[in-house]
Amino acid sequence: MDHPKLIPRQRFSDDRGWYEVLADPELCREFSLHGLEWLQWNVSQSTQGVLRGLHHQSPQPQAKLVRVLQGEVWDVILDLRPGSATYGEWQSFELSGENPQALYIPEGFSHGFLTTSRNATLIYAVNRPRHIAGEKIVRWNDPRFAIPWPIKTPILSERDAVAEDWRDDEAVQMT
Repeated sequence: MDHPKLIPRQRFSDDRGWYEVLADPELCREFSLHGLEWLQWNVSQSTQGVLRGLHHQSPQPQAKLVRVLQGEVWDVILDLRPGSATYGEWQSFELSGENPQALYIPEGFSHGFLTTSRNATLIYAVNRPRHIAGEKIVRWNDPRFAIPWPIKTPILSERDAVAEDWRDDEAVQMT
């Protein structure tokens, strides 16, 4: 699977709340047919105005399966795969805990999100473990990509705040 994809999930609701299967055998089988296994699950909680990203690993890029459990985010992915027809192009998605869908992000994409609700909790699976030496950042407001984030002054980590503009020689190493 080399294209991003929104994957609808089924939710069962009643007056007590809701229940949802995050990953079932059919979904896992579909990904395994493409050589993907989810090896690590992560949870992220952020308050309104927090922007995390744009993050990726190179080498050892990660595919991700992102799901917002609570709250709302404006999620952005940026294609950094060398030779890709969509290299340097970004896409955005409004993800929320109220709308049960997961976002599949292939290897070679940088990923970031802005919390647009009071707070948001995300769960995401990755197909490779964290490779600290290979962690890379694309500056959230790099003029080359002109991503129209719906905020002018987000809350950033120290690491994201000092990220530099993208250079073509930094294309993701797909190994």
